Order: sequence, then structure tokens, then C-alpha cells
Amino acid sequence: LKTISDLLRHYPRRYVIRGELTDIESLIEGEEVTIFAKVESSKVKRIPGRKSAILETVVTDGRAKLTLTFFNQAWREKELRPGRQGLFAGKVGLFKGKRQLAHPDYLLIPEGDDVDQAIGDFAGKFLPVYPATAKMPSWKIAKCVRLALDALDEITEYLPEELLSEFNYPKISEAFRQVHQPDSAESAELARQRLTFDEALLMQLFLVLRRYEVRAAKTTSRAPIKDGVLAAFDKRLPFELTAGQNQVWSEIVKDLSSDHPMYRLLQGDVGSGKTIIALRAMLSVVDSGGQAALLAPTEVLAQQHYRNFLSLLGELAEEGMIGGDERGIQIRLLTGSTAQAQRREVLAAISSGQAGITIGTHALLGESV
Repeated sequence: LKTISDLLRHYPRRYVIRGELTDIESLIEGEEVTIFAKVESSKVKRIPGRKSAILETVVTDGRAKLTLTFFNQAWREKELRPGRQGLFAGKVGLFKGKRQLAHPDYLLIPEGDDVDQAIGDFAGKFLPVYPATAKMPSWKIAKCVRLALDALDEITEYLPEELLSEFNYPKISEAFRQVHQPDSAESAELARQRLTFDEALLMQLFLVLRRYEVRAAKTTSRAPIKDGVLAAFDKRLPFELTAGQNQVWSEIVKDLSSDHPMYRLLQGDVGSGKTIIALRAMLSVVDSGGQAALLAPTEVLAQQHYRNFLSLLGELAEEGMIGGDERGIQIRLLTGSTAQAQRREVLAAISSGQAGITIGTHALLGESV
């Protein structure tokens, strides 16, 4: 979190309603948690033969119990008296089969007449519980959010009034306040819906802008040719393309034949034939004098694609080799684990244009490629 915007868009994971205690039974070992619970007991245990002492405080939600352990902090016993309620944050551990928080951070709800005011400081009746870390527990985030909201000027509304009325959305400033300091569960949900809508809208606007930028750019047409490696590959295929594959391919051919860059997502179930379509598009690019790259998320998948392409193309992937087809191309593999000598060879093949198709991981995005 670096900016006020980052902070305000760090939304609560859930809300604790005053009077409701957290379900301790649902806590998972190793998880960083913030719970709202009541102190049941506190006891200082002296370690025989040593000056050390351990304070064990038991908190409860009325159904299950959780032990809070503090080493050499016996003075906390005066604070953690039975009946006190508060927020407790830490990493869930197990000791002798029982859940515990060792040296948790905590914030007690003040006793007496100022309870309502204290709860108000914690966002009223609803206490926001934020995604947190050991060094930044939920209530510290809540405090930062309160400071930001108090200092925040009114944000200019950018959605049309008609749209706000249609979906009963709050204005943007009110949405931020209600998602962090809700007056009710309903207002929190409406605020979350409004902010989620904003994120989706901004993403769509960004994609539209990118699409216009792509259409404004110029590139070389990569239309398929009649007697190239793509045509030879099609003759090797032991099956016919499905109706869906043919339909998608006709649309991709239009993109490749255009003088604008292709901006397309090909989506399909596993085994529906996406890889064949992608390979055909790359072969069309190579036929027209270009080069193509396939970027895989992992080395295992990159190697799998590499072997698959070699198998599908056969002698068409053996350019310059004995038995290779005269229309053949070179396919190269480049990953983070590629040896230096082999890496230099692959980079040279890419630079010279010999590598028609290069398959790899994020290593393909390096400046030297």
C-alpha cells in the first residue's frame, strides 16, 4: 500500500458486528488472523528456577477457546481481565493440541460509558476486518483508513446520475465511506457492488482504448500463402479441423491479412484444439517472412509445447538437416534454465531470422532477445 488510493481500495475482508464473537473453531493453523473475542481468564505461570514468567490468557467466543501466550509480560494481566472484549491478531499455532496465539497484538474495547464512542472509532457497529500481516494488523489498517477518510475531500462523481439511480449505487465518496465504515450490512454491500462495478468499467474502458491504439498502429500483412509450410503442415494432419476451428481460423486469417496488429483472445476447453490453431497462425507468419514466439507460463509447459510442435511438424521442423523438408523451418526453445552456450546459439538464430518459431518462458521477454 503506497498511496491513499491503494489504502482506500484495500477493502475489508469481512465485518464483525458488535456483540458477535468470532468462531474460534474455524481458525486454521499457520493463518494470520484477527479475531473479536472475550477474555475468560488470565494467569501468570512462574518458571521454576528462573525469573521468567508466562502469561496465559484464555479468550472465548462462547463455544470454543483460544489461548494467548505472553512471555515475560506479566504486567498485561491487569489489562486482560475476565470480561474484557477486544481484537486480537497473530499467527495461529498449536501447543499440546490446542490452538494459541503467541505474543499477539491486541486492542481492547474500553469499558464503561465510553464503549459506544470507542466502537464508533472502530467504524460504528460494524468492525472492519482487513487482509493483514503480522506487522500490520487489521485495526492499524482501520486507523489509517479513518485518517484518510477524515482528510479526504469530496471526490468528483464520474458515473451518470441515471446509472446510480438505476442500480441504487451510492456516489463514489459515500461508497468509500460505507465500505470501510458501514451504517448497515446493506449499505456495505451496495458500496462494494458500486466499487466492483467501477473496477469492471475502468477495465473495459482500458481494453477499448487499447483496441483503438492497436487499430491505429500499422504492421505487415501476414496472410497465408498457397504453397508454404502451412499448406504442407495441413497435408500432414491426420484429421480434419472441426467446424469451430474452421470458423475461428477464418477470423484469424482476416486479422493476419490486415495491416493492423491482431488483438485477439482464443478461448476454449482443454482438448478443443487451440494449440493447432495457434501453430497454424505462427506458420502463416513464418510463410510471409516473419517470426513467431510462443510464451508459456512454466518451463515444463514450454518444453511440452516444443516437443509437441516437433512431433506435429516432423520433417517440416528440420530445416537445414538431412531429411528435412525444403519448406521446413527451425523451432527453438529458450527458458531460464537454457545453458549459456545453447542460449547464445538460440539468440543468434533468432537474431539472424533462422528461428521461425521460438518457444519459451519469460526468458523471451529479456532485453537481449
